[in-house]
Amino acid sequence: ALAERLPEEQRKEVLGEALSLARGMQDEWARSRVLSALAERLPEEQLGEALSLAQGMQAEGARSSVLMALAERLPEEQRKEVMGEALSLARGNQDGWARSRVLRLLAERLMVIQYDEKVRLWHQTLPVLSSRSRSYFLSDIAKLMPFLYSIGDENFLQDILHRVQEVCNWWP
Repeated sequence: ALAERLPEEQRKEVLGEALSLARGMQDEWARSRVLSALAERLPEEQLGEALSLAQGMQAEGARSSVLMALAERLPEEQRKEVMGEALSLARGNQDGWARSRVLRLLAERLMVIQYDEKVRLWHQTLPVLSSRSRSYFLSDIAKLMPFLYSIGDENFLQDILHRVQEVCNWWP
């Protein structure tokens, strides 16, 4: 926040130093928080370095959080690719809290993509979500509701609810 009050040249220098500090951090979750905070402030010429740092992270939840933060600043094609990578990481993440957080962020950011792309992503995501335990599945669906609202009308959502209720009746 302080960097925003500095003259442009000094701001670039300070943000570059912050990026260098993030590079040296051993704790990937701490690095994720720093990179996510920097994502909206970095000059365009430093976004590639931040993206590279994010993609090199081993902790999938931390990596997907940074990817989502950076995606908004990237050119259209690269944004789609990075958001797809973040979604793929979220689908495979076994940590319920981290997956839930990323799915919520994704749901908010996926609103801007084309309808056909949304439907394609939903068809890829549903089988993965349905392989999870009931509690995780319901939690994940709840986080994706804004995204689901953008795909279909009330009938679509009622159909999803009806199918979830059917499954719950079959396997209480």
